[in-house]
Amino acid sequence: MMDARGDSARVVGEAIAAAVRPPRVWLQMNTATVCAHRFDAPNGEATGLGGGSEPDVPDSRTARTPPANRWPAAGRDRCRGDVGRLCQDGDMGAERQQRTGVGGDVSAELAACLREAVGDAPAVLGGCVCEECGGRVFTVWVDDTQGCAGRECVRCEGRAFLADSAEVWQEADPGVAECPCGGDEFEAAVAFTLTADGAVRWVTVGLRCHRDGATGVYTDWKIDYAPADHLLRAL
Repeated sequence: MMDARGDSARVVGEAIAAAVRPPRVWLQMNTATVCAHRFDAPNGEATGLGGGSEPDVPDSRTARTPPANRWPAAGRDRCRGDVGRLCQDGDMGAERQQRTGVGGDVSAELAACLREAVGDAPAVLGGCVCEECGGRVFTVWVDDTQGCAGRECVRCEGRAFLADSAEVWQEADPGVAECPCGGDEFEAAVAFTLTADGAVRWVTVGLRCHRDGATGVYTDWKIDYAPADHLLRAL
């Protein structure tokens, strides 16, 4: 996101500087809702005021504040995995892990669930690991309609989006993932389904309940652009 905002602004600035008849005013919208509207001092992301909470701010602008400012609260609607897509119950005492090539290890039970979900398609599995503390148990928000997911570490509350979820989070209505047993803390992993030439085509989010070991697919979505190899690191 930072590169997209900075690089695009730099290119426009260079074009204006080289123009024979440059515009008298440049209204830069890349920072709209990121930085607050103010006249009393310079305002930047490092030391300035964040946007979206100014007096009399319209509701429509509040809804467009950056994803980090709109992370759902714990009281949001809860999202249970589709019963038809629950794969199996697991023994939470099992120590078996499967090395998958990206991210962290995935328990054998959750790996089997994801493999079943993607069928015969080639896929790469990766387990979610908190970058802040190395934790592997998360509260997870998903929107199965929009196709996105975000996780919060139970240990340190570190947050991260899965795959390209940040790009649609502002338009999404995520709910807290919940196991049929009522548990809402999970091992989380992602299956990246690949095309014949190795490009990422689908993202499938699987969860394994920390309470009873039940596994299930809670959301998935198609990737219709390339290259998308960077998604393999977004766990």
